[in-house]
Amino acid sequence: MIRAKEAMLRRGNPSATGKAVGPSKSDGRRFKNKTEELYTLEFESLSKSGASKERKESAKKMIELISSGQWGEGPLFKEINTICSQKIGRHLELSFISKHINSFMNREIPLVLETKDLPLYEEVRDAIITKIVIQVLIDEAKLGDGAFLKKIASRLKVSPSAVIHSIDFLVTTSAKGGKKDLVKKIIESKVPKISQLSSVDLEKGSNMLTVGADGQRFINPPTLNKLLEDQANMFESLTRIPPLKNKKDLRGALKIFGMSKNPEKDDVKKRYKKLAQAKHPDRLASKGLPKEMEKIASENFAVIQEAYHIILDHIDRK
Repeated sequence: MIRAKEAMLRRGNPSATGKAVGPSKSDGRRFKNKTEELYTLEFESLSKSGASKERKESAKKMIELISSGQWGEGPLFKEINTICSQKIGRHLELSFISKHINSFMNREIPLVLETKDLPLYEEVRDAIITKIVIQVLIDEAKLGDGAFLKKIASRLKVSPSAVIHSIDFLVTTSAKGGKKDLVKKIIESKVPKISQLSSVDLEKGSNMLTVGADGQRFINPPTLNKLLEDQANMFESLTRIPPLKNKKDLRGALKIFGMSKNPEKDDVKKRYKKLAQAKHPDRLASKGLPKEMEKIASENFAVIQEAYHIILDHIDRK
């Protein structure tokens, strides 16, 4: 299945992916790509048979989207642009949106799924939105900074570097496949690994990441958020916490907990619970990481525990 997807992403033989992409009729018409051809044939077939109004309307929208993607106009194009801008928190250039819609269609991504029927428009739309979100994160990760990246970090309650590492890991593995010691290399590198990928590999990585792992559905924005959260928590656990100066280092302890000088005991306990859940070494057991990586997580957890007791002792003495 992976080989079939990679062939499709290289604009290989569409019939390699399953029943949804069988041989099409040759009637002398020219189409922009195989995606447009198959959705046009589906629309015409359903128009004649009168079957499945939902699929007919979906095919019609897909044809319209392919056309609007070329020129960067039309209600469906504007819908995608609006949703992306809302998610990212800033206006995106029409040329940027158009570029990635065209890439998605020309590389036949809607035809990759191992399903009997062609994907519905709503599935493809959400996949395109996911791809654009990924691309914005790639651009910001390469710079090492960005408002959207910080927004995600704040929502996940992790450092921006953990989000950068997550994007780095997800895109690199999608483009290159499993890579030994990649987590370690990402953590130790001063520059994201994606900065070293070619534009072709970056495009492949974002496209492959969009395609669902089970081959039955695309990754939608909520699924991408969950992937980012899982990876960000892992990298946050592996980001070294500066050791406390001594057992009375209240300032250092409060900094680790992200709290003010006079915190309430209940708030400290709640914060400790969240930190313990996010950074506990046991969470890394299923990741197959090298022992030295697990050691970093264990050392971090020990610092958190020490900071917790320093803060509670301070509160109890007041």
